[in-house]
Amino acid sequence: MMRTFRNRDTSSTCHFLPVRQDARIVRMQTMSLEMSRFLSLLDAPSRQAFEPHLRPVPLKEGACLHEVGSTLDYVYFPTRGMVSILTTTDDGQRVETGFVGREGVVGSSLAGFERSLDTALVQIGGEAYRLPAPVFMSAYDDHRPFRYLINRYNAIMWGLAQQSAACNALHPLRGRIARWLLHCRARTGSDELKITQEAVAAMLGVRRTSVTLEESMLASRGILSIRRGHLNILRPDLLKERACECYQIHENRIADLASGYPHSGLMPAAAITLPHLT
Repeated sequence: MMRTFRNRDTSSTCHFLPVRQDARIVRMQTMSLEMSRFLSLLDAPSRQAFEPHLRPVPLKEGACLHEVGSTLDYVYFPTRGMVSILTTTDDGQRVETGFVGREGVVGSSLAGFERSLDTALVQIGGEAYRLPAPVFMSAYDDHRPFRYLINRYNAIMWGLAQQSAACNALHPLRGRIARWLLHCRARTGSDELKITQEAVAAMLGVRRTSVTLEESMLASRGILSIRRGHLNILRPDLLKERACECYQIHENRIADLASGYPHSGLMPAAAITLPHLT
């Protein structure tokens, strides 16, 4: 049975993932660690420590992997989909300060905090590998290459939060929407996004009507096609021209995640080919 909570500022209900593995998804039976870019970077000892404990789980749209202040019992390595990292104000309003796809890990702050500093919400459904927190911490303490990779990733996520704060304060909405949609495309590896205008507005901290106007303008120029609850990026090249510089700054940082990683067998980030699940 799923636990739920209702946001104070919206009528949407957030579902927590069930602890059990959902075996009904056939696609999950063929998942491999390489479908997570982060797991594909692991050195052999860390990988051997993880493999017996990793469990494939569905990432259902709207599910909460953890809520701010909650105990971090698991970390998640997405193989498909996107998870938004949210900051919540006292009056219940939330804004996105980060996001995680196949390149990352949800719950990496466990390396310094037992309780979550944010809320992790599945924005675009998919799948992930789930790892118990004690196994994660054991590997972090015992395996220097894994500890280096997690510390480097956490620094990148901190940089993303800083960049997002500057972007939200200084850049016009047109560039921010283009940036956010391109980030979704990069995380999911797909031009077709199952995302509502309400969700885009909530993540950017703006009114839905503003998002509707901007997306309609992009659609009128043949850059997007929009239907209820779905969006298709037709011309990513033109969308990139409209995105603020924050998009490329963060994507460059993600691409550099493996740089200097102390593992002689590691492939350069650019050389890693990620399969796309359909």
